[in-house]
Amino acid sequence: DGDGVATAPWPIAADGSNHVLVGSDHNWASMNGQWQNVTVTLRLKRLSRDNADVHINSHMGNGSRYYLNFWQGTLSQDTPAAAGAELGKVNFADDTEWHTLALSAVNGRLEIFFDEESLGTFDGEALPAGGIGIENLTGSLWYDDVLVCGVSAGAAAAPESSATSGALYLDGESGYASVPYHDSLRL
Repeated sequence: DGDGVATAPWPIAADGSNHVLVGSDHNWASMNGQWQNVTVTLRLKRLSRDNADVHINSHMGNGSRYYLNFWQGTLSQDTPAAAGAELGKVNFADDTEWHTLALSAVNGRLEIFFDEESLGTFDGEALPAGGIGIENLTGSLWYDDVLVCGVSAGAAAAPESSATSGALYLDGESGYASVPYHDSLRL
């Protein structure tokens, strides 16, 4: 849960032969834990252009988090000392097509990917390890192929290394599956 917002089950809808998670209104899907160096990747689709918005969150806990606001195109760091400090702004396509969105947070360096293209790297204060989450803010969005990859400290310090870590993959057909981290999962 985030910010006292009730978390209700997310429905699943058919998109052709695929199944997707449906986020509507203000709702959370979160996973507690101590994620420090992590990449969260997902595909999303706005069902209309009417202010459908989502936050992709990492390092949630003790009143702090990094969050990527899809609709406004902002990457922010929220801490008790600096509520919602904007780190950078990027532009996303304003359409109702499927897009891949990723937030990578490694040793305080944040990188945003949109349709597998890096849109910017931002250096922020390295927040303590914490949970991750998808916060559907307004409107209806579809989510698919959610992938959370934790990167070991050695791999974070030297991205070319082949250190093994873990990943969590969620799609509308198979549910959760834990898979070993492999370089092919890297963006």
